[in-house]
Amino acid sequence: MEYEHYEKLNYDHIVVEVNKFADPPISFQLHPIEQDGKYFVLIRVPEFDEVPIVCKKSGEQGKAQYFQDQKLNLNQLLSEVNQK
Repeated sequence: MEYEHYEKLNYDHIVVEVNKFADPPISFQLHPIEQDGKYFVLIRVPEFDEVPIVCKKSGEQGKAQYFQDQKLNLNQLLSEVNQK
């Protein structure tokens, strides 16, 4: 992600947008990560307690970017987040 977006991450704004799609509404943790001059956000969503979380509507197509050539060690990133 671009640094300009990374530095402006705001949980309150993101949770409002995410909950337009989730039923029941969810909470989650955001973990900003900078590694090798690249910026990422790890979003950790806990399992539901009693009622499954479902997607209540579809999103816009064509707006997501996918990392095809980047190989990330997810276990390493999770380990670093757990240490914070």
